Amino acid sequence: MLPFRTLLERTAFHIPYSHEWLVERNSLRNESRRLRESSERMSAELQGLEKVVRALWQPPGHFYSPIPDVKDLQSNRERVFGFPPSIPDVDFNEGRQLELLDRFREWYPE
Repeated sequence: MLPFRTLLERTAFHIPYSHEWLVERNSLRNESRRLRESSERMSAELQGLEKVVRALWQPPGHFYSPIPDVKDLQSNRERVFGFPPSIPDVDFNEGRQLELLDRFREWYPE
């Protein structure tokens, strides 16, 4: 004898509008299962990465660490990734460079 739930689902499958509902429910259950499995995999990977980070000589973001601190990058996004109009404390001496370019232009035909 079939369990009551299975019997009820098989019966509801043949009712006109319940078929779409049951198909959608089953689809959502499958998606939920896939997402749960994906979440478990990512959690396991994150734990593995945390072990690697703890084993590093220096923590991420430290001067000697090749791994950046993501939170620090996000909080200083404009300063790190923006293009400043000039670089502080660096004199490019643009006038002299343009003069040098003009002198090189004379030699270009050679």
